[in-house]
Amino acid sequence: MKDVEMTWVIYIIILAYFLIGSIGIYIINRKKEPQAVRKSWTKHITYFLIINILFFSIIFNPIVFRIFAVLIICVGFCELFVLFRKSGFNHKKIFFPAVGILAIFASGFYFFSGMDKGLILYTFFLLSIFDGFSQVTGQLWGRRQ
Repeated sequence: MKDVEMTWVIYIIILAYFLIGSIGIYIINRKKEPQAVRKSWTKHITYFLIINILFFSIIFNPIVFRIFAVLIICVGFCELFVLFRKSGFNHKKIFFPAVGILAIFASGFYFFSGMDKGLILYTFFLLSIFDGFSQVTGQLWGRRQ
């Protein structure tokens, strides 16, 4: 029962941070153009949905989280290839080492996705909180987005 309670505490904390982030986005967007406001809120809501999908996949079925991990890895490689194609297949000296580095990190992420649910949840909690706040604080006080 204690694990279930801790899980909900983590989820409530994540929701509270999202609420604070939403307030920050509201403050950021007060004087922006409507199109920029819409883009900002769309990004925020998409991030919220992704965080919830990943959180509940960790909680209810870690195998689903591992499938998402594979999907994330595949999207990363696709994005890298799209950039390489957009460059006209130039920059091979950058592309091939980047593929190797991504493969190393991707394999680490894949093996991590099969670890203990508590460790994955704790790491997910830390990453989602810090990533969200770095976005909001960067937009509030940073010189560039």
